[in-house]
Amino acid sequence: MKYLKTATLALVLFTGNLLAQSAGTGKFVLPTPGLKITETTGTVNLMKYGLVVMTLRPGDVIPALVDTSISFTVVDGIIVLEAGREKISAAGGATFTVTAEKGREVVISVAEGAAITIKGSAENVMLATDSEIKITYNRKKTIILIKKGSAVTTLSFGAEQKIVNAGGTFVIPAPAK
Repeated sequence: MKYLKTATLALVLFTGNLLAQSAGTGKFVLPTPGLKITETTGTVNLMKYGLVVMTLRPGDVIPALVDTSISFTVVDGIIVLEAGREKISAAGGATFTVTAEKGREVVISVAEGAAITIKGSAENVMLATDSEIKITYNRKKTIILIKKGSAVTTLSFGAEQKIVNAGGTFVIPAPAK
């Protein structure tokens, strides 16, 4: 019986926290529906306001994120996360920030290091260092706006690559139902 209680307590304390208590309010906060880490290999730092909040290593439990905007520094290995309808992959050396707002808008900013890739249902985007994009969804299309720097974009159904610079947009029609 003692082992069962200990195992239950360990499960509650160390499993990625389905409910996280927000600092200072005493209220419970559900994980952010728009931002989810799906895979890590190697060491990844989760940062907020320039400070390391958590370091993920191989074998660690992947936490549920309760913040809509967080920065990631990939020390080595890779991280894969989902934001909105996008799957974001980054390798060792990449430092980037992802902000997801209510599943309608995602802003991804790469500060330094390796480029990151973004895969959606119909597009692939490679975002270089010192670049920022804003992805907006509606029922008829997905709009990718390059806010800073440049990105290489392709449609997943075989269109040619296109380099889009700051101020440019890339529009993808919604998939037919």
